[in-house]
Amino acid sequence: RAARRQLAPGLPHGGERGVTGLITSMRTDSLRISDEALSSARSYIEQRFGSEYKPQKARVFKSKKNAQDAHEAIRPSDPALSPEAIKKNLTPDQFKLYKLIWSRFVACQMADAQLNTSQVDMDNRGWLFRATGQSVAFPGFLALYEEGVDEQSDEDTSPLPPLKAGDRPKHISTEPKQHFTQPPARYSEASLIKAMEERGIGRPSTYAPIISVVLGRDYVNKEGKALKPTPLGEAVTDLMIDKFGDIVNLEFTAQMENTLDKVESGEADYRGILAKYYEGFAKELEQAEIDLDKQHIKVRDEETDVVCELCGRKMVIKSGRFGKFLACPGYPECKNTKPITEEVGAPCPVCGAKLLKKKSKSGYYYYGCEKNPECPFMTWDTPTKRVCPKCGGVVYKHYTKAEKKYLCHVPGCGFEEPLAERKGKKAKDEGAEKPAAKKTVKKAESAKKPAAKKTAKKTEGAEKPAAKKTTKKADATEKPAAKKTTKKTDTAKKPAAKRTTKKKEAADEQ
Repeated sequence: RAARRQLAPGLPHGGERGVTGLITSMRTDSLRISDEALSSARSYIEQRFGSEYKPQKARVFKSKKNAQDAHEAIRPSDPALSPEAIKKNLTPDQFKLYKLIWSRFVACQMADAQLNTSQVDMDNRGWLFRATGQSVAFPGFLALYEEGVDEQSDEDTSPLPPLKAGDRPKHISTEPKQHFTQPPARYSEASLIKAMEERGIGRPSTYAPIISVVLGRDYVNKEGKALKPTPLGEAVTDLMIDKFGDIVNLEFTAQMENTLDKVESGEADYRGILAKYYEGFAKELEQAEIDLDKQHIKVRDEETDVVCELCGRKMVIKSGRFGKFLACPGYPECKNTKPITEEVGAPCPVCGAKLLKKKSKSGYYYYGCEKNPECPFMTWDTPTKRVCPKCGGVVYKHYTKAEKKYLCHVPGCGFEEPLAERKGKKAKDEGAEKPAAKKTVKKAESAKKPAAKKTAKKTEGAEKPAAKKTTKKADATEKPAAKKTTKKTDTAKKPAAKRTTKKKEAADEQ
């Protein structure tokens, strides 16, 4: 449903109904596909790629055990609706999501790719060297979709040149490399979900919340694509395994998923399962409260290269209500703390010491002197690489709603220069002014020309009919003119008299 809501804006039909027209079954791990969808996909493949890319029979995949098979597999409702055809109606994220689902679905019904693998053995004075290469004989589904990998392999699978037995290869260079046993790579979001799938943990609707929770609670941090556990995450994990070992393990979680599936199908009663679970959990919880009474979880500190100026120890990173800060590990003997700062490579404009980038309690960054509080200089302005033309100091960028300018903070300098407007905004403003000026000119022209034209017409129309009318009046008798005047006078006087009478009656009543 979350993916459907994300895809809803900008679609032809709008809302969830419009999304249903693009993607079917967003909450399922089933691999079942309807015959109608298979037929549509095969027709599209033959039409776009050719008959050689369409296998003789449609591919049918078996769903995994305990899969949520009430709905079909996640697929596009109409394979003929390619991502490029609807790209203009989607945001970049929506387009990527739809393209991924559409490409994987169509590719699963395409013919297999055929690869030529070459292997060459070279004997050099009793030492055997081997080279391998790959070339694509028939792309098959690779013409549409190729799955990416998080970790790149060291093996070179580029195609080899044409070789035959007896060829003497030329030695170009030798590069000795030493390999060590490497630990398993850290989980990425994709590999973590794959591992949970293999162990039967979670369901498609719970994978995203699980990752959001461990990231949001600072149990892990993202370094590139890798998920690295934090000291807090390691401490909490150690504590939970120590006190609740029978619950915090992969077997229990996978078994609980199977048990809940039995409850859903009616094979088991949820009250008996809860009673059995809580009987052991209550004892463990009570014992944990006793063991941890008046104790704090010890989180391993992250040591830095910053030396405490009071006792000489290397300071460590701690977390508080306002974020992370530096603290002396000798607490409570040494209570020295300081904010985490970053050198910006610019001198203080007041005393010449190092200028540091700091974070306020409200979460905003500012710049201050390292000798604070002896030197009170601080500013919200951002230092730039420009040099002041007056004093040779650092030029700062002052950017607020009221003012946008470059300035120098050296006492007595006073250098200021207006900040050039952004190109996009400037072009937008110019574009807004030009139509306005054009519109004004048009209005002025339209006001003048029709007015002159109208006046000329009236003048001409007034003169000619007048002359014509005069001629007619001269030819005709004078009675109609007198009759017309009499009628006008009567109609003008009677309503006036009537209104006067009504007003007078109303005044008399009051």
